[in-house]
Amino acid sequence: MGYDWSKGMSVNAVASYESGEMPLSKWTKSDLLYNIRKTYGSDTEKKASKHKLSFLRCFFLEQTSWHHTSKCFNKTDFYSFVDYLETERVEEILAMEEVNEEKEIEDPEVRFVLACWDEFTKERGRWHCEQVYASGKVVGNTFISVDRTKKMVSGTHFRILKDISELEAKRAYREVNGRIKGFSDWKKNSKSK
Repeated sequence: MGYDWSKGMSVNAVASYESGEMPLSKWTKSDLLYNIRKTYGSDTEKKASKHKLSFLRCFFLEQTSWHHTSKCFNKTDFYSFVDYLETERVEEILAMEEVNEEKEIEDPEVRFVLACWDEFTKERGRWHCEQVYASGKVVGNTFISVDRTKKMVSGTHFRILKDISELEAKRAYREVNGRIKGFSDWKKNSKSK
């Protein structure tokens, strides 16, 4: 036991690398395809090459150990290639269709709201909390105030007080900016519902 400072990891981690184990982030698609070809044959490799790296990692790697790495001695999980699956199971896995997590992008629903959030400032070494009120629009998870301040709706210090009409939002924009010109840019792609 010990630490190999030149490689930035424990001696056991170095031994694991030499025996074919690696952290998940180090496993590339070419590494996995090489191991699939070596273990299950070239026909299986061709089928596997059609899948994404994340899919292959999910079914063909397993966590086998953990080791200390980096100068901070982080605990890192090491994975090895699964070479004990039956051919029928491998074919079954590769016949699966991947779940496509990308959704069709729609125009996001736009709401006009009056909102409030806590603004933290530090003055003379002390933190101060001030509540800020603003009207604006909500697009997805983003609130955009009439003065173009952006906040995350899901933030812990953000609250929507009430929905307002588009007309009230225009008035607030006019008060802040002194003109109505430009509201069409601010309102861009919005559809009142």
